[in-house]
Amino acid sequence: MNNNNKSIAKPIHIQVRKGCINTVVWAIKHGCKKYAKAAYYAAMNGDLELLKYLVEELGFSIRATVLAAAARIGHIPMLSYLHDKVNRISQFKNLIDITADMKLTI
Repeated sequence: MNNNNKSIAKPIHIQVRKGCINTVVWAIKHGCKKYAKAAYYAAMNGDLELLKYLVEELGFSIRATVLAAAARIGHIPMLSYLHDKVNRISQFKNLIDITADMKLTI
């Protein structure tokens, strides 16, 4: 990361809090480190579009704090989205566990 990107690396959470999805996308594409609390701040702001981008495009994990933030503000569509994503991840992990125990014969 060059010196120009260092100036935006720390305040990325400010852009997330403001809901500036274009700025967040630009910053990350130009070398800004992913800010771990970005998904939390997106949830706190009720910004489902930004949260989806962070989770689906950038691979942010869905932590309990993200779910709690969505619940705190009563954002039902966001809670539904998060529940669906967590449920799919759990089902996928269970499938991997099941198939790991199977013996394949040809």
